[in-house]
Amino acid sequence: MASQSALEVETLHQVVLEMLGSDSPLDFDHALPLYSDALTDKQIESIQRLLEQKLVHLPGRHVPVVTPIPAVDEGQAPVLRVRFLGPYLKEHYDEGWYVDVPTDACWYFMTANERSAVDLCRYWNTPRNREYLESVRHEVGVERATLRLCLLRLRDSGIQIKKFGYKSDGIFEDL
Repeated sequence: MASQSALEVETLHQVVLEMLGSDSPLDFDHALPLYSDALTDKQIESIQRLLEQKLVHLPGRHVPVVTPIPAVDEGQAPVLRVRFLGPYLKEHYDEGWYVDVPTDACWYFMTANERSAVDLCRYWNTPRNREYLESVRHEVGVERATLRLCLLRLRDSGIQIKKFGYKSDGIFEDL
């Protein structure tokens, strides 16, 4: 079945490239059906990750996020939602180093130093981590608290985050 997964990935990759054409990846958000309806959840996850790995090499620094959408009816092929998100970038201001996406609707972070800013960008610009961050709803306290724990765990890998918040909220919390 490994060859079936490879065929699915290659086919979906070609479909995405054809659909993208010369358009900006940021405008791309499509649900693409898998061609086989006899795939296990593990195979679908493998296809998802392999497709993300192929799409991450497209020109530009956009982050591909591929999300499985389960089939509604038995016998229906599952679907993968494919979209591209703008990358998290670092920027220095008088107050310190900040990491965010150039839009008002995003999480943003203040780090202790440039190295932490670079590493945090690298962390959030991977498909799996970005998918998680995009799923955290800023208005839900429990999800915000879970994000706080995630950010605290990043300290173990040397990423020192001082503050975080959601831009459109205007609330910047100490970490």
